[in-house]
Amino acid sequence: MSLAEQVVGDIFAGVFRAPAEECIADWASRNVYLDEKMAARPGFYNPEVTPWCREFMEIPRQLGTWKAVAMKDNQSGFTEAALNVLRWMPENMPGNALYCINSREKAKRVSKVRLRKTLTVAAAGQLTENPDDFSTYSINLTNMEITVSGSGSIGAFVEAWYRLAILDECELHEEEDGTTTIEKAESRFKTVADATLLAMSKPEVEGGVIHREFVAGTQEEWEVPCPRCGEYQRIEFEWLRFNHCKDLAEGWDLARVEEETWLECRHCGGRIEERDKASMNAAGRWKAREKGERMKLPDGRPVPPDPGVRSFHISALYSMFPNATWGKIAKKWLLAFVVEPNERAQRDVQNNDFGLPWKETRAEITSEAIQNLRGGIVEERDGRRVVLGQEFGLVYEPHGVGRSELVGELPFRPLVMSVTVDQQEHTYVYLVFAWDRRWNSWLVDYGDLPDAEAVIDLRARPYPVRGEREPALLYGGLADCGDRKNEVVRMCLKAQSVGFDLHPSRGHGFLPDSRGTNIRIRPDYLDGQNYLIYDFWNHGLESDFYLGKIGRRSEPRLWLPTPIPERIVKEWTSTKLVAVTVGGRRVQKWIHDGRKYGPNDLGDCAKQQLLVPQLLMPVLGPGDGPGAEKPENG
Repeated sequence: MSLAEQVVGDIFAGVFRAPAEECIADWASRNVYLDEKMAARPGFYNPEVTPWCREFMEIPRQLGTWKAVAMKDNQSGFTEAALNVLRWMPENMPGNALYCINSREKAKRVSKVRLRKTLTVAAAGQLTENPDDFSTYSINLTNMEITVSGSGSIGAFVEAWYRLAILDECELHEEEDGTTTIEKAESRFKTVADATLLAMSKPEVEGGVIHREFVAGTQEEWEVPCPRCGEYQRIEFEWLRFNHCKDLAEGWDLARVEEETWLECRHCGGRIEERDKASMNAAGRWKAREKGERMKLPDGRPVPPDPGVRSFHISALYSMFPNATWGKIAKKWLLAFVVEPNERAQRDVQNNDFGLPWKETRAEITSEAIQNLRGGIVEERDGRRVVLGQEFGLVYEPHGVGRSELVGELPFRPLVMSVTVDQQEHTYVYLVFAWDRRWNSWLVDYGDLPDAEAVIDLRARPYPVRGEREPALLYGGLADCGDRKNEVVRMCLKAQSVGFDLHPSRGHGFLPDSRGTNIRIRPDYLDGQNYLIYDFWNHGLESDFYLGKIGRRSEPRLWLPTPIPERIVKEWTSTKLVAVTVGGRRVQKWIHDGRKYGPNDLGDCAKQQLLVPQLLMPVLGPGDGPGAEKPENG
């Protein structure tokens, strides 16, 4: 569309614009019908479900505001709100527009399912007679063009001007030479006086794209009034109350947490129930953070608000959807941080429920931290000497590749015994854990084996149990495929054929469809046989192992033998957590300098052992077992 055509279109478009007093949200409630593919409950767009989006939709009509940023939870309604602006524009404020999301496939789905259907009604008067003008990635109307794109498409940001650019899930957008899609979109605004940029995303880590953009804006938070005293406040997790759902003997009653969690008013101390949410949200308002409480960048630098930029933050604690009640969120938080701590689940809560970035952690594993995992060590606590766990030693001690000596016994009958294997160029490194009924893990055997047959022979290795005649045997475990997948899979299939439950596993940088957990099980096929492969999230497992089991001594405990083998200490202390920039995005990464420190095969084996409770606890269940703390001599 030429500039002359745009000017003419603007003149005539004024005749069709909605009355100034009608907000876009109300217009959408009359003109945007969401069918069963677009919404859980089909019907006209209902602005009362996500009332915080009303203000966001008005940004293109607000003088002095050219950019709005939403740092949000995973079901806040901002995507639909932005699409409503697109649907509203053809008959009210036409001008070229861009919708960009983090993948071409997602862009295709948004266009076909959510945009084109609704435009045939909302922009019926601007449709052309040429069916080619209404394609998936380019929608040509009589008075404007809409481009739908994945973030990797260069063409969307070249030789095009936009009155409106919508960047959805911009935290995950591909970057080119360190340039974000937000910066690319801004470059297309230079000749357009009334252009508007709407950017929204769930955050990932502090210092990420959406966090930086939020920090640089007005930093507005949604506030709601207490139904008791009327005072406005933010709904924050620290004000949820569910401690009454904990039994001193049995622990957390998660069913009660889900049903009985309530919110305490920070002003009057009154009890606010889930059913009060709707009326509170209906009276909600956006309010900028005060100067003294503004978020800062990771380096601690305060950033003043950029003129013309409004930034919003919303969490699922305001959501009125049935899967986001305060009780459900509290239960999810407990599972992630208290009951079964793991970083992937914790980040899921922080990013997807609270709509907040994950705080970067830098860490190095010390020899002292590893020594503190020995069973039977004594510590001072509240003036008393307390014995942690019980002392034990290795059951088998390695003496070279394929040679192990029986040197001890298990201090208890384990619930299950598991092995994890890491294939090297000429050998297989293995690690054996004994699990008690509380799912504490006890390292009892490790070493190197020459070939796959030797690994399979571990199934018959006897582990003597103190005071019992019958030894314990290995149940099974996981073998990391590494770069030689077929060899490992064949070894596992042969092991399974003789009753040894050994499965192939493989580490990944990201598991997109395993939210809240570190593992995904999928079927595969080799040599005419079907099998299961256990994919795991490398970073999440490493964080749970090094930060959780070693750094915080998280429950269930990891217990190490006395003395701890020097090889284990050397390998585990050679790995550290750093913050790096990958593709323009700040991420945390565990690094190991093999040339400087040698291998960390036993660390790779140990982190995979953390998958065993995830796999077997639903089958075997929790229970009592050894490993409790007790006063010395008592």
